[in-house]
Amino acid sequence: TRKVNKFEIIRSIVGDGSSRKLVSYKDTLLGETIDKHDSQLLEDEEELIEMDSEGDEPIPNNNIADEKGVIHIILSKEEWKLIRSRWRNTLIVKMFGKTTGYQYLIFKLRQLWKPKGDLELIDLGYDFFLAKLVND
Repeated sequence: TRKVNKFEIIRSIVGDGSSRKLVSYKDTLLGETIDKHDSQLLEDEEELIEMDSEGDEPIPNNNIADEKGVIHIILSKEEWKLIRSRWRNTLIVKMFGKTTGYQYLIFKLRQLWKPKGDLELIDLGYDFFLAKLVND
């Protein structure tokens, strides 16, 4: 049998096609090796969090497309609430380690979470599941 390394090694490609240094899974989780591309992703994520925490305000841009051709859609507070209402009690669950079946996973989630209402589970593929908690 082949011996497995303690840390998963992640290889990724930078935009220009050159490969960057190998990073351990632990370092990735701890964020100890952040390059320019990763820091840009973090800034984008922070912007989304800020927008989310600003009381569902629409994007303050009156143009339909910017100079790069990216389309901006302006939504009112009511439209944001309508879109988000379907996802309010929903989580995306990723399975790590061993692969489990659908029935076993829903059994374990009900056992761990003990939901008051129903628990709906949708297999999204690649060991991702959409778990929706439904209150009665």
